[in-house]
Order: sequence, then structure tokens, then C-alpha cells
Amino acid sequence: MVKGQASIKDTLEALGIPHTEIERMVVNGRKVNFTHRMKEVDNVLIYPHGTPKNQGPFFLKPAKFACDVHLGKLARHLRLMRLDTIYKINITDQELFNISQKEKRVLLTRDIGILKNNRATRAFFVYNTSPEKQWKEIIKRFKWSTSVKPFSRCLECNGKIKRTAKSKVLKFLPLKVQKFYKMFYQCADCRKIYWQGSHYQKLLKMIKK
Repeated sequence: MVKGQASIKDTLEALGIPHTEIERMVVNGRKVNFTHRMKEVDNVLIYPHGTPKNQGPFFLKPAKFACDVHLGKLARHLRLMRLDTIYKINITDQELFNISQKEKRVLLTRDIGILKNNRATRAFFVYNTSPEKQWKEIIKRFKWSTSVKPFSRCLECNGKIKRTAKSKVLKFLPLKVQKFYKMFYQCADCRKIYWQGSHYQKLLKMIKK
């Protein structure tokens, strides 16, 4: 039973449903927005993202993400797949909202409180707790399994990785790496150096799977 003239947004969130998880709402056969004022006799149908005729903002390409402080491993996985992802270990909720709005990034979080905030206009609740499952969840949710390009973003800072000459990075390499590897890549921003060692093979297996 609805008391007073609460908005449909407030009513749904009182039931534990963040507004960012809703694709569309139909009240008494008519599509409404979150400002609709509820009445006791209203017949309400709620459609989550992923239902037919989905026209939500999350399907716009190319995607850009911002992860909250608890999703560091997910951020690295998304960067691994070339997806532009902002993550800072000490970022505040207000900074997340600012970045999401200014840069039109989808805010990824497992915090229901963040999703209920009015500033969370582009946000998505990550259901899985395992980083590997979270990664698959995001790729499937945004339907981009064929448009990713692995190993083109820095896992540490999100900068773009480019091929570099061995002579330019030689002095920064461990002796074994100098001896056994010829191809090197470097982040244009933080200057981190990458090569196709054993860790690369593990990541490649994970990507193929």
C-alpha cells in the first residue's frame, strides 16, 4: 500500500530496487518516468535492463567505465580487454559521480547506496563477487564480446600501450628478460613496460576461455 504522494523512484528504492537497474516503467498501461507520483490503485510493471527493446544508455559505444574502490581487480580485467576504465584505490563516491557525469562513464559498483543516489545517472550493479565472473558479467551485459582488443591498455593506469624498441627500454629490464625476449610494449602515460612472458600466456588463456 502506498501512503501519501511518493514518487515511483522513491517507492521502488524503498523496496530495495536501485533506479539504475530499471529500464522502463509502465503504470496503468502508460510509460512513465521516475517523477511519477504513485497512487494506491496504480498497476505498475517494472522492466529491468536486458529486457526486449532495451534502449538504455549503457549500450552506447564505445563504453567507458568508472569502478568504485572495491572493484580494483575488475578494473584491471576490463583494461586488459581495452575497455577504458577509471579506478583509484582511494576515490570517493562524489569523485565517482563527478567523473561519471563529466566523462559519460558507466559507474560500476556493488554498493546499493551509490546506485540509489540521484547523481548515479549512469550506473550498473555488479552482481558477482568473483573478479573473473564479474568480468564475464560486464562483457555479456554490454554485448561487446566481439569488439574488445586485449593487451592495448595499461593494467595499472588505463593508458594506451604501444610497441617500443628494445633499445629504448633495455636498461629498465631484468637480465633474464633482456636475454630471452625481443618484443616490448610500453604505456604512453605511466611508462610501464610489458612483454609476452609467462604471465601473458596465463592471461591469454583466460581471455580465450
